[in-house]
Amino acid sequence: MLATAISIASAVIAIASAVSSARTSYQVNGSGFKASQALLTDLATLLAALRSIAVKGAMAMGEQRKTPIPIDVELATVRAFMTNTSGLALSLYAGRVGAAGAPDDPVAASWRVFRMQLTNLATTTVTKPSDNQTAGMLALELERTLSALDKKAIKQIRREIKNMPNVLSSLTNSRQNDVLLVALESVVSDQKAIAGLGAAGKRLRQLKASGVEDADIDLWLAMEDEDLEAAKNALERGADPSKSLGEVVDRYENMNLD
Repeated sequence: MLATAISIASAVIAIASAVSSARTSYQVNGSGFKASQALLTDLATLLAALRSIAVKGAMAMGEQRKTPIPIDVELATVRAFMTNTSGLALSLYAGRVGAAGAPDDPVAASWRVFRMQLTNLATTTVTKPSDNQTAGMLALELERTLSALDKKAIKQIRREIKNMPNVLSSLTNSRQNDVLLVALESVVSDQKAIAGLGAAGKRLRQLKASGVEDADIDLWLAMEDEDLEAAKNALERGADPSKSLGEVVDRYENMNLD
């Protein structure tokens, strides 16, 4: 009887061990786990590229060069980050932190324009030394923003990567926290727009010219003009990226500008 009991107990332990090993193997080999583990490597690679771009920008400025310093490899790294899982997860995080922060919170403001700055840098074309300087300043801004990531933030981003269904379900909300995507969705949905923001953009410019001070108007006009500094300034003054173009225009529907 004792031998039988020991045999049964051994079998139960063996089965439990096998199940545990299978679960561990599934977690380790799962794409979500691998992607979350890659986050730190991806961030380190991105930071290395940003630092290199910044250093080359300083060199181009200090040496009074007549020819630009190539940063093709670094820009390729930035573009690769933007299109991988880590880049998506970080963009979602940036949108949440930016939307949750107060209008006058500089940290939240930097996260609100993070994706826009990263996109501007990724699409940079370097043809002269001044382009190196512009790219270098953008790289420094991005590095400062990323330096705010602490252990808690990293863990949160990694958890999201592991649970891709949650990431997918949050895409709709995240679009409302991305100033570029908010602008794009509004322009696409406005069938009457011929170019840029169309008639609505013209109305916003008329309002601004008449002396109306509205950070939301300034944000939309900055998006149309592709003016990064103006967009950042508008966000720091309290512009709400979730406000659609129509909502901003309707705010002044009873205002006569004639």
